[in-house]
Amino acid sequence: MDQTRAEELVRRLATALRGTARYDDEVRPFSLFVKQVQSWERSETFAQVPEEIRELAATGFPWRIEPLVYRSDLASRLPEGLSMPRSFGVFDLDELSAAVWLEDVPIRDTTWDLARYERAAYLLGRLAGSPRVAPLAGVGEFDWTPATYIEGRLTHQVFPMLRLDELWQHPLIAGAFDPELRGRLLAAADKVWEYGNELMALPTATGHGDACPGNLLVRPDTDDFTLIDFGFWMSF
Repeated sequence: MDQTRAEELVRRLATALRGTARYDDEVRPFSLFVKQVQSWERSETFAQVPEEIRELAATGFPWRIEPLVYRSDLASRLPEGLSMPRSFGVFDLDELSAAVWLEDVPIRDTTWDLARYERAAYLLGRLAGSPRVAPLAGVGEFDWTPATYIEGRLTHQVFPMLRLDELWQHPLIAGAFDPELRGRLLAAADKVWEYGNELMALPTATGHGDACPGNLLVRPDTDDFTLIDFGFWMSF
């Protein structure tokens, strides 16, 4: 399938592509997962961002990371116990979007008990410390530090909200959180650069960026994990 045809199909698909294909004189079923990623500029909510910080907001969301991860050889570098879906192709749709064609991973319902959380933490620790994985920590070509987060989301969204009296007076907030909590949060906000500089002085390691139960899939035949959603893969 050429890239033009792939792009046409992606534009008509939601998330799944299922059908049959002839292989070795047999007709076999197939199922693919198609994921389209795009710049936040394409979102309807982006219009709510103040014009003076739109460039900062657009460049602060790393939508290109996931396509670059699937174009890399990360799958062959992951420590035993971790895997990622097989990629069948990554296609640039235009300058602000791309489509990733992936294996439709079979999963089973699992209980996230203490033992499963412990195993996940152990494997993610091995991922963070792996010398084979380390060269790909920056494969997404996204320059991020705690300063990026402080100067972006915290400064322009979180801190102004913390200082809004009407937010804390809202019935849903006032009934659940007291003024003491607000005071502690504001005190922490005043020291944010102190905390940020301390973090930036520490060594970094490779991180998935969104390692939660929903992004660590368990296949029917194993207790290992298949990692998905690499949108915030980077060095932390």
